[in-house]
Amino acid sequence: MHAILEVVFPSRIKAVRALLAPAGPDAAANLSIAADEVRASFARVHEEAGQADWQGLAEALDISSKLRLWHQAVRDGEADAERFLKAARLQRSEWLTADAGYAHELKSKLAVVDGEFSASDVSAVLDSLARVPFPIGIFTREERKTPRWLPDEKKAKPELAVAFLEFRINGEEAAAIHRLAANTLHDLELILRVSRWPEEAERLLLKPVSVEPEDLWELPQFTFERPGGGAPFMLEAHGRLAIRMPMALGARPLEFLYAAEFAPVGAEQPIAVAGHRSLRLDSSDASDHLVTGYPSLDHKMIELRDALRAEPRVPERETGIALRLAKPLANLVGQAIQDNIFPKPIDEATLEKRVTEHLRRHPEIGVELEVQAHSGGGRTDLSLQQVRVELKVKNDSALTQEDLNRFAFQAAAYAVSSDKTIAILCVLDGSPKSGPPIPMPEAVRVIPVQPADRPIYVIAFILQGNLARPSDLSR
Repeated sequence: MHAILEVVFPSRIKAVRALLAPAGPDAAANLSIAADEVRASFARVHEEAGQADWQGLAEALDISSKLRLWHQAVRDGEADAERFLKAARLQRSEWLTADAGYAHELKSKLAVVDGEFSASDVSAVLDSLARVPFPIGIFTREERKTPRWLPDEKKAKPELAVAFLEFRINGEEAAAIHRLAANTLHDLELILRVSRWPEEAERLLLKPVSVEPEDLWELPQFTFERPGGGAPFMLEAHGRLAIRMPMALGARPLEFLYAAEFAPVGAEQPIAVAGHRSLRLDSSDASDHLVTGYPSLDHKMIELRDALRAEPRVPERETGIALRLAKPLANLVGQAIQDNIFPKPIDEATLEKRVTEHLRRHPEIGVELEVQAHSGGGRTDLSLQQVRVELKVKNDSALTQEDLNRFAFQAAAYAVSSDKTIAILCVLDGSPKSGPPIPMPEAVRVIPVQPADRPIYVIAFILQGNLARPSDLSR
């Protein structure tokens, strides 16, 4: 037999019950517990195909737990509920052990989460996972009997050893893109779970691998001696990491992988790495270099960049183009408040001329800025490599969030017709002011517009004009 069914199969039954259970506060936790019990069955399954089936079930349960967390967070009205859906999408995209068979079918059914997927669809997806037939091998071939005077040349293929990695940086779980200060030592903690330890292996080595120049970073190599007890083995280690140079605001994060191997060299190889397969680190810091000329707006630019990078459908290149436009526009937001550079109402044509002149003064933009480019059957005000900038003026009354939402729909329409996920909206509020202006960071906002549940992110910059003199406000 491949495994003792009365020992391993109850975990499969518990997994099915957790998948079919209705939504509730404990649904996600029950799925996570079921995933742990399925992983505990690995040591009792000795056939490679069977191991892949159990590993695929555990992976699907982990993703299902995140989907249940997302569903519950949406129902409770949590502000950042989408983080659970993003985590589920990322885990599915990094699932490397589902090339064929049962695990491949599970991964295929979870493909719907990358499309037009709503929280109300979670139960149906989990139901479909539970109904995928699980292949259980009960009998194996009769072992070949070899006479005692002949050497037995048959060697059973060992099960694949799997290392599950979890990183913590300065006591916090490593984020998808983790921000940390440059030229500073940071704690790096590794929690490791190893499914099996080959008899001939004395040590397990985990080494950092990266295409980044080695003089820019320092990451530890972890070495684990053979542990006592039985599988699975739970191990921990601590080290230090450092990034020796701060990064530019728009630069891609540094990427590192940890490769695992047993020592000595003649020991069984390879060992599969799962869990936190990679570290993506960002050492940019607004305090290190001003990008807009206004510290509070510099921090806003970093928040904006991080928010766009966290969206799985937004390409890194498009984020970079949007940031090239955002930096000088944020500077204009600061100038408008500091110097009241729009003291009187103007029309949209005048605003377009002034914004064009301001953007072209920046070497990152210059000649690449287009004026009145065609898109979606209309003409956009300004464009940089097809990222559209829509300009609006509101002089008759104070600008409201409803006005911004209405203007954002037009900007989003231009983005969709250009096959982009980001658009820029720049609005001049030229109405008379009877109070102080809104703070600079609040004058930069991200407005998600959702055509067919696939968001377009409109970055809105509010230029405040026709400001009241501070001395007039005390009268």
